[in-house]
Amino acid sequence: MSIRDEEKLRLFTDEALGSAEDTADRINKETNDEESRLLAEGEHKILTEAYEKIQSELKNIRRDNSRELSRETMIKRRELLLYREEIMQNVFDAAREKIEQFTASEEYGNYLVRLATNVLAKQSASFTLYLSPRDLKYKYAILEGLDNLLDEKLEMGTSEAAPVYSVTPDKNIKLGGIRFYSASRGISINATLDDDLARQKEFFTSLLGPVTSGDAEKETTK
Repeated sequence: MSIRDEEKLRLFTDEALGSAEDTADRINKETNDEESRLLAEGEHKILTEAYEKIQSELKNIRRDNSRELSRETMIKRRELLLYREEIMQNVFDAAREKIEQFTASEEYGNYLVRLATNVLAKQSASFTLYLSPRDLKYKYAILEGLDNLLDEKLEMGTSEAAPVYSVTPDKNIKLGGIRFYSASRGISINATLDDDLARQKEFFTSLLGPVTSGDAEKETTK
């Protein structure tokens, strides 16, 4: 083989080998790129699944904590409501006891007479006075007080007809006091101790809000 032929063969061989190396490099690069892509997709999928798992667990924790907090809040609220109800009950039990002590005292009869005359002093109509059956023993003292009131009005020269007063029992009055009613004028005046205590209880309740155990039970069942 001549030197020229050897040179051509060498060049051809170098060119062939170079082309093969380029092809191998290209194949390796494409393979590496595909592996990198698949690896990146796998990492992304793993990270996404991990993130979703973490978020799900955090949501469960927050939900469990919220339920626990709500349960504890309702328990404490119920305890508070029961405690407030107990306080109010104690207050009004004590008030009722004081009222019962007062209605059993000698001063109570004078109180009823003053109450009747004060309420009817500016009234010109006839009235029926309702008393607890227990308080009927003060009937004549009350009517005597009202007679004196009428005498005072006559001395002042009133031209109106003298009103007529009557006393009758009312078993709905438990604590005491007087309920006044004028059939001719349709006037009703509640000056009973029962009504006073009930209004005080309503006012007390309005300041504190609902204070019954029933309300607390409703809260715990929500």
